[in-house]
Amino acid sequence: MQTETSRKLLSDLTARFSRVRAATERLLKGLSAEDCAIQSMPDASPVKWHLAHTTWFFETFVLAPNLRAYRPLDPAYRVLFNSYYNAVGEKHPRPERGMLSRPGLGEVLSYRRHVDEAVHRLLAETRVAPELAQLIALGNHHEQQHQELILTDLKHLLSRSALRPAYQKPWPLTPIRARVRGWIQREAGLYEIGHAGNGFCFDNERPRHRVWLVNGSMYERKDGAIHNTTSVINPQGEVIGRYRKMFPFTPMEQGVTPGNDFLVFDIDGVGRFAVLNCYDIWFPETARTVTAMGAEVILHPVLTFTIDRDVDIAIAHATAAMFQCFMFDVNGLGAGGNGQSCVIDPSGRFLHRADTLEQFIPIEIDLEQVRRQRKNGLRGLGQMTKSFRDRPIDFPVYDRKNFDSSYLDSLGPVQAPQRDTPNLVTSWAKKNRKQG
Repeated sequence: MQTETSRKLLSDLTARFSRVRAATERLLKGLSAEDCAIQSMPDASPVKWHLAHTTWFFETFVLAPNLRAYRPLDPAYRVLFNSYYNAVGEKHPRPERGMLSRPGLGEVLSYRRHVDEAVHRLLAETRVAPELAQLIALGNHHEQQHQELILTDLKHLLSRSALRPAYQKPWPLTPIRARVRGWIQREAGLYEIGHAGNGFCFDNERPRHRVWLVNGSMYERKDGAIHNTTSVINPQGEVIGRYRKMFPFTPMEQGVTPGNDFLVFDIDGVGRFAVLNCYDIWFPETARTVTAMGAEVILHPVLTFTIDRDVDIAIAHATAAMFQCFMFDVNGLGAGGNGQSCVIDPSGRFLHRADTLEQFIPIEIDLEQVRRQRKNGLRGLGQMTKSFRDRPIDFPVYDRKNFDSSYLDSLGPVQAPQRDTPNLVTSWAKKNRKQG
């Protein structure tokens, strides 16, 4: 027998489910079926797909395991409307969601009715366990996320139209006032991030923890000079060191002063880490120096959108193998880069390769692997770190005073490429005029 409290909780859960689902469909007001079917870029999804995917969530995780005799409206939807739930099975490729002309918008709305009615039957016919209530709450929050995605994806879609249509003319729907800019006062001390308490949260908000922060690449003014700087901040909020890029990307990165100090730091009970900034890794001497100082992990923030990203990744791959270290090569997105971040282990194997979309990369590494590879050789073979230590020669190229640098000097200064050959089309035309 249900208590008054449990009946109230069940009533609230049912009402919230209905409100969230109805709010999603209100976003369709003023849209045509064609508006809901188009995918304007690979990073976006059609409105119709969002409507179906959020329904798929309730069908897959709420109804299928809990409502006896539930029958899917169409078994093919299990693949069509899966997103990144690898444990569920196959999924339709994200960049091709706009090619799903079927099911149509009307069929997707019928799918929503089918699932909504089944969820209401489930809530009416059974005593809802706390785990099931939490799962439905998760589905509600998941749907609200997709409400935001519907609006952002629509914004991009309508921006591509020559007709310059407005989604809704009375916009914004609620008054918005800019906040007055200012600092937020907080007491000094040690803070944690992550969910605290027993209320709803997503799994990536747990466990509550303290973090080390590497801020990426930021310009810094110091003693009248501009540096491209990466700072490392410990869990106490203290900047434990700053690494200033040693090889600015000249001639494109003008006015930046090179740094001259390496940054290697220890995390107690974990291991030794180093930072290199973007273009620095193209010069193997930088990675050789920090690994000779004992670094087991190189944190390598990148900010590149250029066509040589494939070479950049190859160099990161080679660095991990040559110096038998973990390499975290993390590139920006959008205006900050073309993505394709990667994590490589000390045996030269890729642990993760991201694409050009925003991603979290939660990954666990075993630094004992670094120690074994350096002791026994990469995959039990080459022992490059010890072989370099025992090198029989000092390379003359590093002796600036005595090395003959005439060839290097003949290459000229570092400057933007200039056209220094005749225009081949013009030369061809002149030659043919003479022959005619």
